[in-house]
Amino acid sequence: MKHLISSCIAAALLSLACTGTYAEPTSPPVHVLQARAHAGDETAYIYIDNSTFCNSNLYSVSLTTASGKAMFAVALTAVATGKTVLVEVPDTGGCGTGTIHPLQSLYANPN
Repeated sequence: MKHLISSCIAAALLSLACTGTYAEPTSPPVHVLQARAHAGDETAYIYIDNSTFCNSNLYSVSLTTASGKAMFAVALTAVATGKTVLVEVPDTGGCGTGTIHPLQSLYANPN
């Protein structure tokens, strides 16, 4: 478990230095206000400072997958460093409906 956490944090820090083309639909750069792991289920909630994208500031990731854990690590890194992120929702369905949107990916923004 320590190795998995270390690997996720290392990947998140490394991604802070990467640039590239982003998939769509992707938000503009936003700050993560809060990253919350919930004890009642295996979901983490990520609150951002912009409610314009998808008409919400609340997104979720599953902690049952390696990719979900990696996205949560990116969110925690963004909170700790004050760096911005880019939020991407699934290509199929986009923002969908409701107030909590699942993430497809979370980019650590190098700026």
